[in-house]
Amino acid sequence: MTTPQRANKSLARPDRFGRPTERAVGRPGERAEGRPVGRSVRVGMVLAVAAGLAWTGGMVWTIAGWAL
Repeated sequence: MTTPQRANKSLARPDRFGRPTERAVGRPGERAEGRPVGRSVRVGMVLAVAAGLAWTGGMVWTIAGWAL
């Protein structure tokens, strides 16, 4: 048995409940295109950045209004 095979075998050892500890999804660095979870996370991050920028703009607008 070669070293990489031995490493993969050790990752698949079951935990105390008999479930595998690691699941082989593919090669490292390989990504499935169009994953809905990835898209959801990306959309959520874009919305969070937009909300943060809007909040910051509102604070600047408010403070600038007080100063005048």
